[in-house]
Amino acid sequence: MADILAIFGILVLVGGAQAGLVITFCLLFPTRVEAASARLEQHPWRSLLIGSAAVIILALPVILLLSLPAGAAKFLGWALAVAALAVSGVGASGLTRLLARRMASQGMADAGSLGTLVRSSFALELAIFLPVVGWFVILPLVTAASIGASLHALRRTASTPSVTPSAGSQA
Repeated sequence: MADILAIFGILVLVGGAQAGLVITFCLLFPTRVEAASARLEQHPWRSLLIGSAAVIILALPVILLLSLPAGAAKFLGWALAVAALAVSGVGASGLTRLLARRMASQGMADAGSLGTLVRSSFALELAIFLPVVGWFVILPLVTAASIGASLHALRRTASTPSVTPSAGSQA
């Protein structure tokens, strides 16, 4: 019984951490998250294919590095895997923002509110926690689509505002 409670507690903590990560990415990188969200809305299959290709290309060196006996190689393998998951956080935040917009459009919540973002994050997590279907279908699809949307959002150059000196600030 204690094992079941421990697993349940871990799932609850991971759920809260995922919602926190999504909110943090949305607040720290709003233009990148919005670009990932727009990419997932306009080209979901393309994001899924690009993300799937990236996962396959990235999985080969990660598996190779993790299978080597050297500690430095294992460290590089884990670092590469963690970096890929961190990059996918932008796309996952974009997917959560897309879900939040769709919740708001159906009258389920207020558009753009933090509560809507949290609810959409938990809805996605509950779908992923569903045994078998969530673990082996939804999670890989969401991860691949998130990585594809992230690669697109991070590849785009950020528009920098042009600064023009005012007439009174000449030296």
